[in-house]
Amino acid sequence: MFKKFLILGVTALSMVATSAIAADASRARLMVPISTSAGDDDQPDETASISGYGLHYVSSSRLGAGVSSVAVEIGTVKTTANFLDISYTFGDSFTTQLAFGYPYGGDLEAEGSEIEFKSISGQALSLNFGYDFGGFEALVGFMSESTKQKYEMSLEILGTTFTGEGEYERTALHTSAGIGFTF
Repeated sequence: MFKKFLILGVTALSMVATSAIAADASRARLMVPISTSAGDDDQPDETASISGYGLHYVSSSRLGAGVSSVAVEIGTVKTTANFLDISYTFGDSFTTQLAFGYPYGGDLEAEGSEIEFKSISGQALSLNFGYDFGGFEALVGFMSESTKQKYEMSLEILGTTFTGEGEYERTALHTSAGIGFTF
């Protein structure tokens, strides 16, 4: 927990300090995932659906911070991973943003099972492209994600409850689209 607050504190402090020095435009960006390559070996005929968001602030010094949440549903299993993101943006009119995401939470649901989410580990790397139309940006991006979620599960069969621990791995490439505002 201390590590998360330290990362957020250092990022916030560096954004405040550098925004007072730099004269370029700041940016606010909203991204929404539109497709995913996620799949499940246990359910090969099921297609994956994706939802979520990415909300980022990029300071005039080009350093950025934000949060992302990606939920993938495959058949009867739905996993959600939340990330704290730090980024750096190159360019002015046409921009390229590199971002690293550190998972801080999530959820795991499966139909017919009682699952208690325990922890998440992994990372996400994003590459986003934008074009500034004079105060408004059109964005497209790609996110490579690899996470492991630990959970405890209870399953009742014929009046007998079975419990156990498990781990769910999700590795996928997501495509996103979005809008941004420069100010």
